[in-house]
Amino acid sequence: MLSRARELPSRSIEFEIEKSQYRHSVPRNLAGHRTRQSDPYRRRYRHNPSEATAIPSHRVSLIGFLCPHNWTGHRKGRNRMKIGNAEVTRIEEYHGLGFPPQVFLPDWSDAAVEKHLHWMVPGHYSPDDGRLMGSIHSWLIRLPNLTVLVDTCSGNHKNRPDSPFFSMMNSRYIENLAAAGIDPDDVDIVFCTHLHIDHVGWNTRLVDGRWVPTFKNAKYIASRSEFERLVAEEAGLADNQHMIADTIQPIIGSDQWLLVDTPHHICDELYIEESPGHTLRHCHLTLMSGGGKAVFTGDIVHHPIQIHFPSWNSGACAAPDLAAPTRLKVLESLSETGTWLMPVHFAKPFCCRVGKPEDGGFVCVME
Repeated sequence: MLSRARELPSRSIEFEIEKSQYRHSVPRNLAGHRTRQSDPYRRRYRHNPSEATAIPSHRVSLIGFLCPHNWTGHRKGRNRMKIGNAEVTRIEEYHGLGFPPQVFLPDWSDAAVEKHLHWMVPGHYSPDDGRLMGSIHSWLIRLPNLTVLVDTCSGNHKNRPDSPFFSMMNSRYIENLAAAGIDPDDVDIVFCTHLHIDHVGWNTRLVDGRWVPTFKNAKYIASRSEFERLVAEEAGLADNQHMIADTIQPIIGSDQWLLVDTPHHICDELYIEESPGHTLRHCHLTLMSGGGKAVFTGDIVHHPIQIHFPSWNSGACAAPDLAAPTRLKVLESLSETGTWLMPVHFAKPFCCRVGKPEDGGFVCVME
């Protein structure tokens, strides 16, 4: 049984913490560390993609995908950018091949996608492999007096019996964090958009055989409703049993776990809102600073093709009747304001803006 989580009323949190100087080094790219030969899904789906359709939705939900965008240049992807007074940095865990599109996006149509192949190939779709391209990464937000980490990927050395891709990973996530000039002790807030294993994994790490908070000075914020949903509806799944034990319970035990009602302001520049669909209580985070604006969308959108076809839900959406309207609402808002879309599974260049052509619909704008 879970220990009682400490709850935080819906109000602003004030911090007065001195920060170490930020170093402008580019995070290490891990794409080369996961070759086709070592990719655990390649052999499974390469010659018999129909096998993949049997994967339960709670397992499909755990693989991420990426979107194109450019921070240090379009070809390299946007790994760091300035938004108002905030510096936003991408912290990578994985970048490479994902699921076959027909598996992850059940409404996928080769005919519908054909006119988009000129921008999708090779960065977002690999026809040779019959697989989407994707990423698993966090977003690090540095404000003058606050450092916030959004979604913490999958984590290392964690047993995920239903999700072999995420089980016993050995990524260079902490090294990538260091390359961005951040020590884990510098992080003040960790915010998880929802409680899936690829969004909470680095909440903890294994030290001397014990799971301990990775960010020992941080408060870990999650939606109270999302936490209650997990405990009530999905705690019995094998992956979640392990996740609760190795990733959530240690945070509760260290008195760093804060459950908030939504909407909720973390500070003047950051606020949390509910965006149901991928999970029933999924949330997103909006940054407004110095005239700049970005929305950290979690899994509202998994792949940039969903911007062009917003009715296409992923097979992992727990509430598909809510997921598409939520996606449409968010895309409409982004297109009207020029706001940055900051997903966690888009491939290079990793983020984008949303355009709205005169003839209707939306387009992924990769600058």
